[in-house]
Amino acid sequence: MSNFQNQEINIGSVVLGDRSLSNGQYGDKKSIRHVDFDVPFSGVPKVSLGINFLDASSSDQTRIRCVAQNITTKGMDISFTTWNNNTVYDVAVDYVAVYNPRFRNSNNNNNTQTINQQRNQYNNENNNYYQQNQQSNYERNNDSEDKQQRRYQDNNYDNNNYNRNDDEDQSQPQSQNQSQGQSNNFNGRNVNIKSNKFNNYLRDNNGKGDMSPTARINETWTITSVSNNNGDLYYIHNRYNHYLSSNGDRVLVGEKNDSSVWKISQRKQGVYSIQNYKNSNYLSATDKSEAKTNVRVVNSWEEFTFNFV
Repeated sequence: MSNFQNQEINIGSVVLGDRSLSNGQYGDKKSIRHVDFDVPFSGVPKVSLGINFLDASSSDQTRIRCVAQNITTKGMDISFTTWNNNTVYDVAVDYVAVYNPRFRNSNNNNNTQTINQQRNQYNNENNNYYQQNQQSNYERNNDSEDKQQRRYQDNNYDNNNYNRNDDEDQSQPQSQNQSQGQSNNFNGRNVNIKSNKFNNYLRDNNGKGDMSPTARINETWTITSVSNNNGDLYYIHNRYNHYLSSNGDRVLVGEKNDSSVWKISQRKQGVYSIQNYKNSNYLSATDKSEAKTNVRVVNSWEEFTFNFV
């Protein structure tokens, strides 16, 4: 016997096993086989039968009826019947007996209301279980979204905290002079811009910015200050005067426009971030050798080193 969600189930097969339905007589022919359940049920089960084998002959049509009767908690009788001029040599049936404590079987019509109440209780329990699952899924989804939001906020906090520390350092006259002198060092310099994470180089690939494993002519850039008043704002262009710019998350190389201005900030010694001044997105290198501008926080993917040439 199996137990599935509080239901008791018994499965088996019964074979007629003789020629009692093929005695050559005309009319009804009937034979009964008794079945003992492997394990007694807690209550009287419901039984379903299905024919899995039939050996019969007839001059016109085959007639066979199999019925479960005298059902108790311990067993039942299965009645095999044929009629008219049919001859059945053998027949076998599979049976499934199921008892659910929520639906207590009764042959008394006065118990109909009780059975309906039990059925309603069962449906209510299922509905409650479904609603609890839905609520749990909703909470898990919200929890996942909250974690993502907190992770984004933590990144923002770390980034802003870093920038605040930079601002505090630059408030000192000596640090400000050092920073200003360092920014002026970029102006007019030729550099290879190298991803600090993937060790590949930013290049001009037919008007599109991507990453190359080697540093050659197409990977050499010139950094030019936008004006003397903004020491950390720069144009980045190649020897063909094609300018690096940002269009959404894409990095393009072409004519100078209002998206060709970049802010270069030092993250740590010798490591820099490159932020588009128009859309505030940072230049990123990806693990697929792509160059993107699709984030506004700095992680290792947005950190670069400058190899001056």
